[in-house]
Amino acid sequence: METLALVTGAAGPDSSAMNSCVIRGGMMADAERSIDLGQGALRRCPNDAAMGTICSSPTMHVAHIIWHLDVGGGEVFLRDLAGELARRGIQQHVLTVGPAGPIARDLEAMGIPVQSYRKSTKAGLLTIVSMARTLRRLAPDVVQTHGEAGVIWGVPAARLAGRPVVSLMYLNHDES
Repeated sequence: METLALVTGAAGPDSSAMNSCVIRGGMMADAERSIDLGQGALRRCPNDAAMGTICSSPTMHVAHIIWHLDVGGGEVFLRDLAGELARRGIQQHVLTVGPAGPIARDLEAMGIPVQSYRKSTKAGLLTIVSMARTLRRLAPDVVQTHGEAGVIWGVPAARLAGRPVVSLMYLNHDES
C-alpha cells in the first residue's frame, strides 16, 4: 500500500507547521497530526515511510475540484492553499464544476492551470464523465474536493478516474 501525505492548511499565519492528512490506499487517516515541512515539498512516500517523512521521489500532484472561483471564503482558502503548496513545489490543477471566476487569474498567475466545465444540466452527469476523463489524463496523486460541489461532482469523477480523493467541507460559524 502506498502512502501519500497532503497539506490541507496552515497551523498559523506565520507558521510553517501544516496540518496534514495521510492517505493510505485511498483512505484518510490521522488528520490531526502536524508536521514541519520547512522549505521542502511533499513527496510520494514508499510503503514503509513514517508519517511526516518528506521523501525524495517525484513531486506530488494534486487536483482540486470546486464549484467556481468567484470571490468567497472557500475560493480564497483554495487560492491561498494552492499558493502555499506551489511554493513548496507541489504540482496542481484546479477544475471548476461551474464558471471559473476572478480567482482563476490568481491561480494561473501562480502557474496553476484552471479548467472550467460549466455544468449545463441539473444532474451534471456529463460534467462528471468529462472531469473523470481529465483526471485520468492528469493522473494526480490525490484529488482534493472543496465544498458541496466538490463532493457531489468531484468525488464521483475521482472514483471513475481511479484516483484517491479527500473532501474538504467549509462551514460558516452560524452552521457549526
